[in-house]
Amino acid sequence: MPDAKADPLVKAVEALLAEKESVAAREAELISALNAVLGRMGYRVVRREEGGRATPGRRHRRRRRGPGRPPGVRGRRGPGRPPKP
Repeated sequence: MPDAKADPLVKAVEALLAEKESVAAREAELISALNAVLGRMGYRVVRREEGGRATPGRRHRRRRRGPGRPPGVRGRRGPGRPPKP
């Protein structure tokens, strides 16, 4: 049975993993530098959890339309202009 290291698929996965680790390290380095610059301006980068919000906040309700014309119904096209036929 051939050695697992000799399998091209295993080599490709190992190369991909090494590249991913180097990208993560570079990303951490860039975020650190960005935080240093933003800190001088009073801002900072906050890590965002996967699928969540960066900072917990209150939930916003949907804006409700007030009374008036329903959506999709057209009236006058502008001041002093008759409606389209």
